[in-house]
Amino acid sequence: MVCLLLFLAACQQQPIRGELSGSPNVNLAEQFVIAYNAHDQKQMLILAHPEIRYMYIEDDQVYTETNGKTALAEFLVGFFQNNPNAQSKLLSSHQQGSFIHQVEQAIWTDDTGQLMSQCSLSVYEIEQQLIKNVWYFTTFKCA
Repeated sequence: MVCLLLFLAACQQQPIRGELSGSPNVNLAEQFVIAYNAHDQKQMLILAHPEIRYMYIEDDQVYTETNGKTALAEFLVGFFQNNPNAQSKLLSSHQQGSFIHQVEQAIWTDDTGQLMSQCSLSVYEIEQQLIKNVWYFTTFKCA
């Protein structure tokens, strides 16, 4: 669950390129991040495939954090309540075919009030115009 918390913190971002919602140049992963920033669970779930899975990759292992739209919806309720100030920026977002790869910088405040930051590479797989799989790779110190 720690990696999913980090992933969801990384999903927080300031709007980029003006108002992205509804723009034809905004891919599904960017739309998902925008909805996350607004804590708009309904919009996030609209963008999610019924079988959406969040996974993280650590060393040579792949771990599934949530499996299915229902599990994601249940997780988001508590996460938004416990992390109302998390922010993130998309450092890059590129789509090739049915895959979108992004570098995301998570910025949050820990339990002691200290500002924290880390980056991660994410890959989103799109199926039927919905986000089906999300993989997050080992976090690293942002440049």
